[in-house]
Amino acid sequence: MELAEHIRPLLAECLTSEVIKSKFMTLLNYCMKHQQKIYEDFNQCRWFVDHGIGHVRGVLMNLDRMLVDVQRRDKPFLTELELFYLLATALLHDVGMSYQGRVEDDEGKELEGMKKKLRVREMHGIYSGEMIRNLMVPIEGIGFLDFRERDIIARIAEYHQSKAPLTEEDLKRLGKSALFQSPIEEELVDREHGERIRLRLLTALLRLADACDINYDRARKDRYDAMWDANHHEILEYRNSFLRMLKPIAIDLHMLETIAIEEKIDGRLKELSEKLSEEEDPENIARLCGDILAYLKEYIKYPGVQEKYGGLLEEMEQIVAGIKILRTTREHYFKHQAIYDIYYVKDYIVLYPVREADRKWLEQALKDIKDELSIVNKVLIKYVDAPVFRDVIIYGDETWCREELKLKDDPLIRMGVEKPLPMPKEPAPPLATIRCEVMSTKNLNDVKLDEEVAVEFRIHNPGEGRCRLREIKGAVPLVFRLKMLDRYMLFGHDIILNDTIESGEHKFVRLTMERTDEGGCDWTPVLSYIDPEGKWTEVGCGTVRIPPLRPEAWPSPAQPRPGLPQALSQAPSSPTDSFELILQNIQISGRDVDIFREFLKRISGCVITRLARREDETS
Repeated sequence: MELAEHIRPLLAECLTSEVIKSKFMTLLNYCMKHQQKIYEDFNQCRWFVDHGIGHVRGVLMNLDRMLVDVQRRDKPFLTELELFYLLATALLHDVGMSYQGRVEDDEGKELEGMKKKLRVREMHGIYSGEMIRNLMVPIEGIGFLDFRERDIIARIAEYHQSKAPLTEEDLKRLGKSALFQSPIEEELVDREHGERIRLRLLTALLRLADACDINYDRARKDRYDAMWDANHHEILEYRNSFLRMLKPIAIDLHMLETIAIEEKIDGRLKELSEKLSEEEDPENIARLCGDILAYLKEYIKYPGVQEKYGGLLEEMEQIVAGIKILRTTREHYFKHQAIYDIYYVKDYIVLYPVREADRKWLEQALKDIKDELSIVNKVLIKYVDAPVFRDVIIYGDETWCREELKLKDDPLIRMGVEKPLPMPKEPAPPLATIRCEVMSTKNLNDVKLDEEVAVEFRIHNPGEGRCRLREIKGAVPLVFRLKMLDRYMLFGHDIILNDTIESGEHKFVRLTMERTDEGGCDWTPVLSYIDPEGKWTEVGCGTVRIPPLRPEAWPSPAQPRPGLPQALSQAPSSPTDSFELILQNIQISGRDVDIFREFLKRISGCVITRLARREDETS
């Protein structure tokens, strides 16, 4: 199993109790089997850095690096039960990003839109705890853990965020921004096993492993670009709503005030409204909305205006929340893009930068992890056998050279789980290349409607160096639908594409689809990968021809197929007339427009010259 490979040292050498090991493996298997639902489908905050299955894997690898040596001692640092709770929480600590319940502000008011998304992100640890305790969707299937076990896991998850106080000193430092008014308990008793669990210690270890999962692959450029476009569009929608709500307020004020004040109000509002309607920059939109609200504030003494002013304020708050999302994501994106990976060498946590990393963001990443380490070390120092982390440094800096540190001393490299990388300032290694070959398509010709079909192809790295696989995508035709989005089959197992393929290595991938139409078309899957220099590359995997089931597959104009969207009757008066064909409840992506246009041509008997969305429709 993919994840199990990255915690094998801990599992094989530390979880010797069959009962405890079996329980953890059951949880791991459940999370792997339902990874799409748990970590992706319900995620409220996809536009932030990865908090999904790839992040879980990174945290587990960091825990390996931190603990494998101290757990190998004659007397392990953590008990097996403590290790179980730590690893279990690593699997579930961010499930709160998929929280589906009611989200409220500090005054108990329900939040929607961007304000809800931002609140979930800021308090996802608390929501993780609630979901784990109460078996909420999408982790309702972890009932094989009893309530006491889930409660311990939930407590650690709740305090894993940086604004959750670990100690009394930490609570004072956080002040009003603290998520809790008291630090996490130092320890509690697991009554079922009669053993003390050091909650604060486990939380500190998880927090450090979480903070150290920082690398360019957690902040993908495609995710960042899509987030920016989507959020920018949503901010513009809130701006338009703000302007629509502003008009009746101006009318109300016009009716209430004197002629002199009317001219003043109308002139100023008109000036600000015109600027706002033309503004595209999110920061300037927020500023102009704030100016309008400040200008109108003295007039909200009138009942009608007060009510409508509240609506404007709500739109303004949504815009501000959206802008905060953009700012936060931008900061996280550039910070992660500066780091290739993190290693643990002797007493140091080592940041390995990407080539030509932006020094500003590299220093910011260094500062963030140093800050977290200083908090965590105040907990670890109380335990004699705790792992020691003296400082956070950058690979190749003065400390690295003075201490004569070597990457080969990183635990995972030393044990052969990973290979050492060249120093970033040295010449780049020969780039790895990826070649994809379609292996089997013969079963496409005979597939029937609603029948599953598999397209298999081979990924081969004939070059030197290693590549990190990102995604497999393609122009999925209307005649098929993917059975498993973003999940692929490798040697019969679900894989995480955030993986590496070594020089000379090849892997077989199978994409499962289901036929939903009778027409034929071409389908070209594309593999995206990141080469050793961090360059994003895409390569076609070969065109797969999907033939029609029969020559007359497309319906004639007189015989539209059952189940397809029906056009509202607006027949042309003559073959040369143009007319509007209105279709309801249609969802289609840009890549399928040409196929859809051809389909409409076949069922209508007319040439489709233009496709457009009705402006009065919301989707």
